[in-house]
Amino acid sequence: MGAPREFCRSAEGSVTILAAFGFVALAIATALSVESANLYLAKLQNQRAADLGNLAAAGTSSPIVNNAPSAMATATAANVVAINGLTGARVATTVVASPRSVGSSALSTVVTRDMSRLFGGVLGGTATAVGARSVADLGGGTGSGSCLASLVGPTNIYGTSNVSGLSCGINATTFLYVCGSANVAVARVGVGYSMQSEAPYICNTASMSPGPASFSYKAAPTDTIAASPDMVAIKSHLLAMGSPGWPYGSTSPRSLMNPAVTAGTDMTYPAGTIATLSQGTRYRNLQITSSTLTFTGNGVADPTCATPTTISGNIVLNGNSTLTFASGCYVVAGYVTAHGGANTVFAAAPGATATFVFKQYITNGSGTMTLPDANYSIAGNVNNNNGGTMLFGDGVKVFGAGIVNTTGTLGFGTGPHYVNGGTITNGTGTMTFGNGDFYLWGGSMSNSSSDSMRYGNGTFYFYGGTVYNVSGSLVFGNGPFYFKGGSVSLSRGSTTRFGVGNIDFYGGTITMAGASTTIGYGGSATTGSSTVSLYGGSLSLTTASLTAVGVTFAFYGGTISLLGVGTINATAPTDPKPTLGYRNILFVVYGGAFNLYQSAAVTDTMSGLIYVPATNVSIYGSQTVQYPAGGCFQVVAGVLDIYQKARLNVSPCAGIAMGSGSGTATLVQ
Repeated sequence: MGAPREFCRSAEGSVTILAAFGFVALAIATALSVESANLYLAKLQNQRAADLGNLAAAGTSSPIVNNAPSAMATATAANVVAINGLTGARVATTVVASPRSVGSSALSTVVTRDMSRLFGGVLGGTATAVGARSVADLGGGTGSGSCLASLVGPTNIYGTSNVSGLSCGINATTFLYVCGSANVAVARVGVGYSMQSEAPYICNTASMSPGPASFSYKAAPTDTIAASPDMVAIKSHLLAMGSPGWPYGSTSPRSLMNPAVTAGTDMTYPAGTIATLSQGTRYRNLQITSSTLTFTGNGVADPTCATPTTISGNIVLNGNSTLTFASGCYVVAGYVTAHGGANTVFAAAPGATATFVFKQYITNGSGTMTLPDANYSIAGNVNNNNGGTMLFGDGVKVFGAGIVNTTGTLGFGTGPHYVNGGTITNGTGTMTFGNGDFYLWGGSMSNSSSDSMRYGNGTFYFYGGTVYNVSGSLVFGNGPFYFKGGSVSLSRGSTTRFGVGNIDFYGGTITMAGASTTIGYGGSATTGSSTVSLYGGSLSLTTASLTAVGVTFAFYGGTISLLGVGTINATAPTDPKPTLGYRNILFVVYGGAFNLYQSAAVTDTMSGLIYVPATNVSIYGSQTVQYPAGGCFQVVAGVLDIYQKARLNVSPCAGIAMGSGSGTATLVQ
């Protein structure tokens, strides 16, 4: 009997222990249930506040600006969340890709709160972050996905033209006109007209996708591009070009030197002469034939010609001669000429610093004339007319008349170079200028035949006159480049190339009609190559081949025409902060119109935004415009016309946002 009673006592104890564990498990389950319910309620509150805040933000005017939420949209979302009792919540509003409309932007608001644990002592931990996310599609083609937009009137697409942009849409302030045999395929369409008013403008002979039943009506676009920092900077620069205008004055910053010359004595140096010409002797005409002469000068640098060695007459050169100059200033009142095939070396003594003042012309024959590193003031023409070679060394060079190369080679070393009037003319020869700033003041430049004219790197200033490339090769190094008035004319058959650097045209007429025109040569498609700015005047691009990679074009007034152009490769820089140009901005035109016409069925590569907010953009002809990998193509105009056989592939550009008008925001997540 004793053993069973012992067993019973043990059983009672086991039941007690099991019951205790059961109560603990029940308590934990209850705590978990209550905790979960509390967190679920908090999430519902967060979701409701996020939806309300996000819809309110989406309902503000221009909720997305420059591919980011506007300050008003961000503040509105936060304020609505707080009004709904979540004063301690963290609110983050961002721009995201729309889950509903491919290539479109949507607004996202995330609301997050740290919720205290009710049973932290039982379950562990003190707080849990609870978040909720709301995504609103803005409707009607809002955001960066609007690839074609008209801000004043209609968008017209007709003829047999073709527009393809399945990642973006079309917006028109009034109506969208699609007729003829046009083919349009985009993600969405928003127009300012009502459905009834829009109906007559979509012809059944054309192909339109999406159809009118899917359009957003009374949803005119809002121009949010105008206030973007890049566009403000572009317009400010253009306006400054108009007023105060050209900032570099109306006279050359460097004048010719004109020191007094005392009459001297004629000297003749026959073949084989070796002589020293002292600074204290006054010379008149020098006849030099196959001689070796040393000029002593005053022995020190004399950049102002305070104590010059003077030659009051002319220098005539024959045969093969070497003239060596010590430090000092040398003034020649007459001309310098090399007869026939004379070869002359003007040399600087070791370590010498020389200044030369030529008051009349310098002419080379069919031989070779070389001049040393020195500073030069040349009042007359520099002539290389007979197939010879004429080379100047490095140093400051001031020219008062023409620089003429007919058939030979004429070269100048590193500058700066100042051309004060006169004409720079190259025929069938080769003319080169080394690096250094270049000032062409009041004169003109003409590459008049089939050979080349080349300039080095440096700031280029052109005041008045004409730059004319007839049929040869005209090459500029890296700039920047500044043109005031006058004209730039690149004729058919010519090849012209500008290096990296901004180009500013202060008025004037620019006609680029050559076989090939390159702007921003050697630059970068990402970090940029150039901004080409024109205030007033006009620009006509009829070149057979245009290359402008990493370039932004900006114009104020006048009409910009790319008419009959051959193949175009024009792209804006894509880096968020390019060194030159503006991100994804290709053409900007204020006041004038923009025309792109190509009669041939060429394929162009273009990337960036064409922005002409108040006037017409006309794209017509037989060309196909495509954007490169990683690129984009958008057109925003006052009125947009696409017709004849033009074919456009369009895609939204990062950082370029078009806001809609009254499109309805819809929660999609």
